[in-house]
Amino acid sequence: MAGPVIARMRWRDTRILRAIHLMLAAEYREIPPTLDEAKLARALEKPRALIQAGTADAFRLAASYAAAIAHSRALGRGNGALALAALDAVLRLGGKILDAPEAEAAAVLQELESGGIGAAEIEAWARANAAAA
Repeated sequence: MAGPVIARMRWRDTRILRAIHLMLAAEYREIPPTLDEAKLARALEKPRALIQAGTADAFRLAASYAAAIAHSRALGRGNGALALAALDAVLRLGGKILDAPEAEAAAVLQELESGGIGAAEIEAWARANAAAA
């Protein structure tokens, strides 16, 4: 049976991520206002498979989104920022907040974006740095 986060993840992730992306682009000039829709759609296949399976908890799903987005290269720059925003959004749906220093989060997401770590490491880091919302 699907948990509460999985049930709430019936959201339109592409539309939400595009909106988050546009907010980030408006706030940070180094993030371009355009993204490659095809790359983003391909990247979201794995998180969507987790949703359909209904077996992932908020941490695993959040990490899957973050890794998929960071590795997608859907943005010229700022894939890590969008990945962090997605991680945060999914954790919040699960009643958790990321409670890590901003510099640490930036370093971890940069490592994810560069391919130095993957979804499993992001999941472990999120579990270690989350608090109840």
